[in-house]
Amino acid sequence: MIRQLLIVLFAACTAFGQPTSITLRDTARVEIGRDVQVRDVAVVEGPRAAEVLDRCVIAGDVLGKRIVRGWAPVSLAEVRAVIDLPETEVLLRGSVCRVGLVATRPANTSEGGDALRSAVSGPRVLDAIVDRLLLEFDVSSDDLRLTYSERYEAGMRAPIGPCTVEVHPLGLSAEMPVSVTLYDGERIAFSQSMRVRVEIRRPVAVVDRLIERRAKVEAGQYHFESRWISAAESPATASQLEGAEARSTLEPGEVILARHVESPFVVRRGDMVTVRVVSGSIVAKLSARALSDARDGDRIAFEPINGGPRFHARVNGAGKAVLNSSQER
Repeated sequence: MIRQLLIVLFAACTAFGQPTSITLRDTARVEIGRDVQVRDVAVVEGPRAAEVLDRCVIAGDVLGKRIVRGWAPVSLAEVRAVIDLPETEVLLRGSVCRVGLVATRPANTSEGGDALRSAVSGPRVLDAIVDRLLLEFDVSSDDLRLTYSERYEAGMRAPIGPCTVEVHPLGLSAEMPVSVTLYDGERIAFSQSMRVRVEIRRPVAVVDRLIERRAKVEAGQYHFESRWISAAESPATASQLEGAEARSTLEPGEVILARHVESPFVVRRGDMVTVRVVSGSIVAKLSARALSDARDGDRIAFEPINGGPRFHARVNGAGKAVLNSSQER
């Protein structure tokens, strides 16, 4: 396969000089109702780039029907289908570009220099970071809020232009580190790591009545509402709260996070449990008695009902456990 690829590249470079490279972007945004062109979803370089940049990939009225959770996927195959160039003259990279919609830019550029510069320069580093985080957290643009320190202002406002952009979230914390690199051909045009505070609007459980530590969380003690919370926090879901116990005292008005509660016991001491023993590609089942209470995910001791040595296995729901012999300690 590698040899065939090298032959194709050699033929392209020998017969036609430099091939036309088409690198699909990770994300892109177009104005509502406008057709998606090759220039929107891909970075095109090479001797015949001008011939393909304005080709329509998806009509504007079709794009709207493909939007799911704020994005419409555009595949590399769709882009290739509208590019009328011989195979030996094209070098393709990428797989899917996710396209979102933005409001149409005002036609009147007399409103001020900022509007004109924005229309000319196009997307900036900040836009690329927002688009990447929308995919990371699988939320719409209306449900994500981003703030950052003034020292990152210049970097955030840097235009992307024709560059290929690479955005990498480097962790999950109150101030999330994000690495951004812009590639202009084989040259790194921009590279910077920045920290951003990310908030997501989510349905969260809010305490109505005091919940004591180790008390069972009852349905009448909380209600759900929409609130902005840090992306680093994990709010407790309805299923996590069902039958759960509070790990600490929860005050009225407090948002219940996943770390504030713990699941109820799914196995009790003395319960009969079906244990699946995994050894390579072989899976055997045996019945054993639990020797302690356990929550889902706990690793506890068991005693086979037909005799034999005690062993430890991990509880996987009510009445079930798994023992992987290769991980047995």
